[in-house]
Amino acid sequence: MYYHVILECKNSLNSKKPKYEIKTDIQDIEFLQTRFIDPYEMGESILIDGKTYDIRDVNRIRIYKSEEDSKILKKRKEIQLENDRARTAALGVFVGYFPNPLYAAISSLEDVTDNLIVVAKGTRVKKDREISVKNEKSEGFKKVFIVHGRDEALIHEVQNFLYKLSLEGIVLNQQLNQGKTIIQKLLDLALDPQVGFGIVLYTPDDLGQISKELEQTSEMVARARQNVIFEHGLLVGKLGMSRVIALKKSDQFLEMPNDLSGVIYEQYDSSGSWKYRIAKEMRSQGYDIDLNNI
Repeated sequence: MYYHVILECKNSLNSKKPKYEIKTDIQDIEFLQTRFIDPYEMGESILIDGKTYDIRDVNRIRIYKSEEDSKILKKRKEIQLENDRARTAALGVFVGYFPNPLYAAISSLEDVTDNLIVVAKGTRVKKDREISVKNEKSEGFKKVFIVHGRDEALIHEVQNFLYKLSLEGIVLNQQLNQGKTIIQKLLDLALDPQVGFGIVLYTPDDLGQISKELEQTSEMVARARQNVIFEHGLLVGKLGMSRVIALKKSDQFLEMPNDLSGVIYEQYDSSGSWKYRIAKEMRSQGYDIDLNNI
């Protein structure tokens, strides 16, 4: 997989016409994160091909991905543009301008900017605690608690995602009872020093409605199982709000608890971009994670 970055900057010669800088063929997503995404989100200067760009001069950053490297993409675009030029010339039409083939090739690829950049330019602030856990790279966090409903496929997908990161996904019903109740098992597992994060899977497993005595409606809405909401609250109480994230998977409206203010939610998508967002959250909480393993 290749990632390509297009940096749109202010042009000192002509302020109305932006200047573009292109960095191609990035295969290390950690490099992409530290050299482009982090500086952009935190409002720091960006270094590209030996030149430093003040973040105030950066209008926009776009990130694309491809299966082929930029040399192949550029050559293919050059052939296409030459064919277009010959075709218009045969019709007696002469076009004086054709786009930069590399820019045209890259900008026509799949745009993954929104999957990787999750906050506006310069709005992400490094918290003292986040800085310390990143520097310490805690060796203890090797497990992640998974709260789930009835979607077995999603459970396995999340477990496989964690496995690729060399982490163990703890699923409650896969643990030995040892004479304990469900609540006792959850509380004991949440106190495991190797558990530093929880993922709560919200799936439309149940249907519910407001009591007819309170509101005249017969509309049923999809919601997660009650045990999911209950266990979500327990995890937040044990691990803290910043260490628990809810993953919503539903093509329809899914009722979410409105009394857990500040809860972090991520939307499931088939492209798998949710994995990067959750991995970044876990890394900010002290997990030693290589995003290239996703």
